[in-house]
Amino acid sequence: MHALLAFTLMTSLAAAPSGEKVIATKKVDGAVVVVSNKAGQLVSGDNKVTVAVTDAKGKPRSATVNSFSIFMPAQGAMAAMKGEAKLSPMRMPGLYQGTLEVEMKGPWKATIKFKDAKGPHAATFDVVAR
Repeated sequence: MHALLAFTLMTSLAAAPSGEKVIATKKVDGAVVVVSNKAGQLVSGDNKVTVAVTDAKGKPRSATVNSFSIFMPAQGAMAAMKGEAKLSPMRMPGLYQGTLEVEMKGPWKATIKFKDAKGPHAATFDVVAR
């Protein structure tokens, strides 16, 4: 079963790329990680997403996004589940686009791993699929 995945907004300092709405943002070591798409939400099935790494003022930051994953721990007889977005770099530094699919509703942990001049980082979001 597929489900809607809603990210909890962590901060409102950063903006989405032109034509997109912010799904979630997270501050990490002076950087701001922004997850967005045209609808401003994720829906069941495949979701086109943009991941941007900016400074606190919303300016692009040179960063390599290594992964965007979701994880749900095992519950009772249900095995743990995970998913990974397939991201590709865009022309602007720190900007990536790709597709993320969510299998079922419930609590998920989303993690975006990236590397910039300060080293490797991980932005972790608590998420709920509805």
